[in-house]
Amino acid sequence: MHLYPAAWRARYGVEFQSLLEDMKPGFLDIVDILRGGLQMRFAHSNFWKMGAVFALAGTLAGVVVLSALPAIFISTAVLRLDSGDVGELARGAFSRRGLYEIIQREKLYEGLRAEMPAENIVERMRRDIRIQKTKGNAFEIAFASSDPAKA
Repeated sequence: MHLYPAAWRARYGVEFQSLLEDMKPGFLDIVDILRGGLQMRFAHSNFWKMGAVFALAGTLAGVVVLSALPAIFISTAVLRLDSGDVGELARGAFSRRGLYEIIQREKLYEGLRAEMPAENIVERMRRDIRIQKTKGNAFEIAFASSDPAKA
């Protein structure tokens, strides 16, 4: 009801509040009430004032969403092979043993290593790595981590 202009609330607010208490509004009723309040605000308010209010509301919503998202850092490298088979190299690098050696050497997923079996941690690392072929014998490797130094 506070979306309605103050003059409207002063004149009809008590009656409107009584009506709402008597009818127990449902979801569609609430949507209709909100729509009516916004329409009246737009019809009787200053455009710039409403623009500033919506800009502030959008900014606050963005801050809330961004603060809820985890920070992810991605490190990317492009490698070029002069000779050799990229597929064979990738199979060796993505083997359980190869990945687990990297996890131990670089101290990755330290918190998870105490909680999860090694196979689950290796699978997690496989999801955090992206390999994409680029031009010629080159390919791009990217690794995502919540720790910028680990990435």
